[in-house]
Amino acid sequence: PITSGFATSTSDLWSDAMKTLRDSGPRDRKYSNYKKKIMFFTGIFIAIGTFIIIGVFHPIVIKCEYYFGTSQWWLFLVVGLATLLIALFVEDVLASSLLGVFGASCLWSIGELFEQKKRVEKGWFPMNPRRKNEYKK
Repeated sequence: PITSGFATSTSDLWSDAMKTLRDSGPRDRKYSNYKKKIMFFTGIFIAIGTFIIIGVFHPIVIKCEYYFGTSQWWLFLVVGLATLLIALFVEDVLASSLLGVFGASCLWSIGELFEQKKRVEKGWFPMNPRRKNEYKK
């Protein structure tokens, strides 16, 4: 059932839409096709947001390893877990999805931070001269 004018889940929306179509008379059916012409951009916005978030995290990991080394991995852990927890309580699909992607990207960055250190040791990325003693030779 719908409370206060808003459906509580996608299944409620679907069942309400089907009930409306089933209960409508013949004169109302000619207007039922208008829903087929509406486009839903939420998936596209989630894809674009995901692309941007992942793209932004790449230089963040590189700069973080250059200036601070791997010692700041716990910051990614705390922010990632907090963001994922917040995403559980956000009702809006777009915001919740992007918070989830942000949190997962923070957690993924922990591993990338340690991989970045290996890349620096291999000479693929510049080494911070003030922290030369932290790298294997």
